[in-house]
Amino acid sequence: MEKENSYLCEELAHFISDITFEEIPEYVVEKAKMCILDTLGTALLGSQTEAARKLNKVIQSLGLPNECTVIGACYKTSRLYAAYVNSMEAAYLDFDDGHRESGIHPGCIIIPTALTLGEYLNASGEQILESVILGYEVAIRVGVATGMAQFKRRIDAPSTCGVFGAATAAGKLLGLNEHELANALAIAGSQTPLSPSIWYYEPSMVKSLPHALASKVGILSAMLAKEGFLGPLGILEGRGGFCEATCLPEKYQLEKITEELGRKWRIMEVYFKFYPSCRWCHSAVDATFNILHTQRIKPDDIVEITVKTYPTAAQLSLNEPKDDTTARLSIPYNVVAAIVYGELGVDQFNIDAINNPIVLQLARKVSVVADESFKDKYPSARPTTVEIKLKNGSKYSSHVDFPYGEPENPPSAEQVRYKFVKWVGKYLSQEKIQKIIENVENLDKLKNIKQLIDLLYI
Repeated sequence: MEKENSYLCEELAHFISDITFEEIPEYVVEKAKMCILDTLGTALLGSQTEAARKLNKVIQSLGLPNECTVIGACYKTSRLYAAYVNSMEAAYLDFDDGHRESGIHPGCIIIPTALTLGEYLNASGEQILESVILGYEVAIRVGVATGMAQFKRRIDAPSTCGVFGAATAAGKLLGLNEHELANALAIAGSQTPLSPSIWYYEPSMVKSLPHALASKVGILSAMLAKEGFLGPLGILEGRGGFCEATCLPEKYQLEKITEELGRKWRIMEVYFKFYPSCRWCHSAVDATFNILHTQRIKPDDIVEITVKTYPTAAQLSLNEPKDDTTARLSIPYNVVAAIVYGELGVDQFNIDAINNPIVLQLARKVSVVADESFKDKYPSARPTTVEIKLKNGSKYSSHVDFPYGEPENPPSAEQVRYKFVKWVGKYLSQEKIQKIIENVENLDKLKNIKQLIDLLYI
């Protein structure tokens, strides 16, 4: 599907423009439905956070036109800012899907983009699915080429790469031709939200704002391209372009952007989260639960906990997080919360749970060690070993390479539904929950996406 002697944006645009929904394999469509349901759940949950309430207060004060629904809220705003808020909500709790090799979180950017613009355009469910699948494809491919290099430079790759997926989804829904799609990608890449990752270490509410900005920029870029606005078509590979700006001096892999394009569907490599925290913590959490499932261990019995993990994850070693964001980015907190509370869900990341004296005391006994023998195994795997030493001299350990939810350790569609029902059930009736699930599972038959959107209020 590649065009010779063309820019990468043009090759991607040719693929996006040329493919039809009928050509997308059914298993890919079914995976996309799982991603959409999961993202709707994270957005509904995220809408009830203090950060979302503050953001919604600001957006409502702007007096924007009532075009599109803000998920979980009781108002509408412009298509650009509805996508912005919906993306922020979907990403805020760190409960959203992701892709290991690229290091990005496509769902929280691409799905709000597609649903918001789709509502404005009265798009069908089939059109939404098509735009989401293609958006995932492009964002992940750019991420595979550049994401790890960006992380080494402490740049948050989900938003920088996600903007290409958002522009793809928006451009497909707007019916852009091949030339316009190439320019939409080029315009989006020229405005990519370059987010520093300081929020890994300092309390704040900003973590998901770059994701939100990527969604907004994607729609705006597609709208501009439709009007004939031109972008630099060499944005990905050109001098001073996206890859150079975000990656150098680290190495990037341009060939990964179009490798097996149209034959290998990267959405099939997407993982789902079952704990609302950074994925780098989850092998340690799974290993901890493996131990707890076979041994009766009380917090007071523990002398020391050692977590050996790959160096990238080992940076999440904060023993005393100060807020929910830093707690989600703390291996010690995740491990200890699992031990103290016996589960790791939304409720374990509120401030009272974080400041529990038993948790704080036990977290000081956790050491996170960067194991150099694991270094080359990531991102092919997420190798982590947890060892718990007790006062009586006993030691228990467990090793995990692929935490639950990875393609190598996949959940079923039923388990993704269960996650949605369990957590969204805090806010919605079971009747409405089942209607949402039914609409998503039959999305390709929906004539108008508003049938689903109208259910997304709390």
